[in-house]
Amino acid sequence: MQTLRQQEGDAVHWVRFDVTNPASTQQAADRAEHLGLGPLFKRHRSQTSQVSVINPETGQAVKTFRAQPNLDSYLKAIATTRSMIGS
Repeated sequence: MQTLRQQEGDAVHWVRFDVTNPASTQQAADRAEHLGLGPLFKRHRSQTSQVSVINPETGQAVKTFRAQPNLDSYLKAIATTRSMIGS
């Protein structure tokens, strides 16, 4: 993720939800609701090491990964999302 974040920088909006304890999980749930990602968060909150590439226009996950080490997989999902929104 660090390499991906360095490569994409501010061109991608990064959101991380901390679910390590009940207090952080509640904060994450509140933030997810505020961002329009409440349903996605509720479906996946118990799954750690998960990354979803979200279409910001629809709030829908374009691709979801779990413990995926392959950088190209993320880049393809980001490219697909960009083509969907015309970026």
